[in-house]
Amino acid sequence: MIQTVPPIRNRHLVRELDRGRLKELLLLVALVGTLLLPLLAYVWNHMEYIRVGYDMEGLKKDRAAQVQLRERLRIEKSNLESLTRVEREAADTLHLVPSSGARVDLTEEGPKSLAMTGPGRAGGPGAEVVR
Repeated sequence: MIQTVPPIRNRHLVRELDRGRLKELLLLVALVGTLLLPLLAYVWNHMEYIRVGYDMEGLKKDRAAQVQLRERLRIEKSNLESLTRVEREAADTLHLVPSSGARVDLTEEGPKSLAMTGPGRAGGPGAEVVR
């Protein structure tokens, strides 16, 4: 027959802490922390350097696009302010004609019966044409 050994009951036993191992563990953690923290600081600094480089490149591209837009807008503004274009728009759209060279003198007082335009405006009351 097979003989079995009764299980050992150690449930009431309490294991004491080994003070020497605890000191070794704390020393190891301090050593690893001392060596690891500068390495982590270096890696973090390097990553920030790379990120700032990417940001600078993006800003350079944005600046180049803004300079190009400013140049296009400057050219468009000069085209819109062109006197030949203004004359053509005035003749085509507003049906204006070039002046005949007549001189218009404005006076302070004019006939009070015409109240549509204010005194002193060309073509309104108080304006007289002198040839």
